[in-house]
Amino acid sequence: MSSGSPATSRTRLALLLFALSLAVYLASPIRIQTDSLWTIPTAASLWREGNADLDEYGPALDRSPYGIETVQGRRMSFFPLAVSWVALPCVVLVDAVVHVARSSSLALPSSVERLAQRWERDFHDTGDIDPRGFAWVEQGIASLCTSAAVALVFVACAELASLPAAFAAALCFAFGTSAYSAASRVLWQHGPGLLFLSAALWLALRLRRETGGRAACAALGACIAGACVLRPLHALSALALAALVLRTRVAALGWIALGAAAIAVPFALHAWSLHGEPLPPYFHPWRLSARGGDFGAALLGQSFSPARGLFVYSPVLLLAWLHGAKRAALQRDDAWIAAAVLVPLAYALATAAYPHWWGGHGYGPRLSCDALPWLALLLASAVDAVRSAPRARAARALLCGALALVGVLLHARGALSIEPHHWSSMPSDVDRAPERLWDWSDPPFLR
Repeated sequence: MSSGSPATSRTRLALLLFALSLAVYLASPIRIQTDSLWTIPTAASLWREGNADLDEYGPALDRSPYGIETVQGRRMSFFPLAVSWVALPCVVLVDAVVHVARSSSLALPSSVERLAQRWERDFHDTGDIDPRGFAWVEQGIASLCTSAAVALVFVACAELASLPAAFAAALCFAFGTSAYSAASRVLWQHGPGLLFLSAALWLALRLRRETGGRAACAALGACIAGACVLRPLHALSALALAALVLRTRVAALGWIALGAAAIAVPFALHAWSLHGEPLPPYFHPWRLSARGGDFGAALLGQSFSPARGLFVYSPVLLLAWLHGAKRAALQRDDAWIAAAVLVPLAYALATAAYPHWWGGHGYGPRLSCDALPWLALLLASAVDAVRSAPRARAARALLCGALALVGVLLHARGALSIEPHHWSSMPSDVDRAPERLWDWSDPPFLR
């Protein structure tokens, strides 16, 4: 695909994917805050006051209390604090750039000037701020995280597949999945979580080739722990990655554990200081509960619901998963392919045990987002299988391309238009009328 050494070609393609993804993500206008509403104010509180409580925004919290809990008499976000820690360096950089631009003699475009004024007012003010004004910052940080995840997914796939197959899989991950329509839009946990998980996959695959020493092992541990403190379900990936690496690198355990401890120990100590236990409420397993017949419906809905089905919104991933399952059955010694088949299934089973398995308001299969790097590995393998097929190669390639295009169109709909997002609340709130999740006469993507 590119001239030069394989390593040089891989680097150039990774940078190309990062730049292309970032440009498209930033140009896509939809950014709807829900769970992420208080992420940037929390980062501001960390920077200004050295704590995560939001009491300085009392009037604003009274007006917009969603996602706020009271701990030891202080109000703070219920959602993972790690997202605000990831945002903090970007927030500090934005503040510095705005300060320099506003204090210089540069003539800023009127739209940029308005954003800068609003930033200076809301970021440095307390009291009755409007956290919705930070949506553009959320989009920028989420886009950076998700674009970096795209590049890392590519280099991870290139460890198991050819460069063309890895490039195709990364493109599909970037634009034909919820990485585009959800993770890159605002600062959910998904964008940073995908970044850390993709980095962990790449590092673990490099260690499979016996490349990388203590630093790489420690970095792997830190990335695994980072993914877990961002999204608790990434503990499933942590178990799989630990098992895969330790099959061939038992001596790496100590350094992996050391890297993980650098993230996990401060996380647990902070949780203990607030809650008297090492896990915050968001991470408690009691939030999951199997519910008999509802569990099966939830599992099916994650795959084929017209509102939240992964294989409805990204149909090429169904072919990828089936290909992986077949390959794992035929080649029982290929542990990585087997893991890439089983880990997304484990994510689906865990999510099905969550009462609101559809993820509340949103667009498409947002809660299936976390397993996408594993599915990208299977997709890269499937693309290589199509490229080497002795018969009907053109027909198979056409089918895969058509299904990938369907995914791109459906996820672009969620990133470019506000209309599909109205589906969650009109004609009735999906959280109060979950039967709408199965209504093929009114799927969100046709709004």
